[in-house]
Amino acid sequence: MSARNLSRRLFGRVQSSRAVLLRELLTAIFEVCSSIASACIAVPLAGNLRKETVCEACAMKIYHFPYSPNSRRVLAVAFHLALDPELIKVDLGQGEQMHPEFLTLNPNHAIPVLVEGDFVLWESVAIMQYLANQVPSNTLWPVEPKAQADVSRWLCWSLAHWGPACGFFIFERLVKNMRQLGDPDPVELKKGEERMARYAPVLNDYLKGREWLCGGTVTLADYTLGSYLELAEAAQYPLTPYAEIWRWYRNLESLPEWQQSAPKNFN
Repeated sequence: MSARNLSRRLFGRVQSSRAVLLRELLTAIFEVCSSIASACIAVPLAGNLRKETVCEACAMKIYHFPYSPNSRRVLAVAFHLALDPELIKVDLGQGEQMHPEFLTLNPNHAIPVLVEGDFVLWESVAIMQYLANQVPSNTLWPVEPKAQADVSRWLCWSLAHWGPACGFFIFERLVKNMRQLGDPDPVELKKGEERMARYAPVLNDYLKGREWLCGGTVTLADYTLGSYLELAEAAQYPLTPYAEIWRWYRNLESLPEWQQSAPKNFN
């Protein structure tokens, strides 16, 4: 075989190999694009929950109800961190949390819920911690072990004591009225008064001489406990004697992100 013919055959093989590699590369790109497209979330929801198809590299969405303390604290944290999630209102008064489509996101039929691609997260404290972890070096959820434990202590205290104490009044005087479930139950209100008499002094005394609950700046703890006070007047919490709680809450009310998360902004 002449040198010229050998050269042609070798060049042809190289060209063929390149073509195979190019086809394989294009196939891989197509498969990646297809998988991204299939990851788009189609969530058809009735009422105020509009039908959406989301494929912005799995953009973050938060399902919320403006008057819910659990929602309020999550939105305040998102705004504090300058995050920009898509906010979708779930009208609890209309029972939208019971729609089958929503129950696929949270079988507890409760809000808030965070959705980011195929990642679905419920429970407000977990959502706040997840949001804080998206922004390095923030002070809401400190990384130093003792500082973080201090914040965690108040998050746990709220879940175990403060939230349930406020919850008696929220349910009996607000939720029952919204859902037409009858008049407030004096027995349940009495339980709430007993809980509040036990735990409000703990918070009130701890806040003496402190601007915020943990250290010198606002943290997840402040947003969590403070979120219940939005409803204090309407639900008639027995908190009049506790001046330190109200002084601290005024600090929270002065924050732009707290003002931005107010229910009036979502009606």
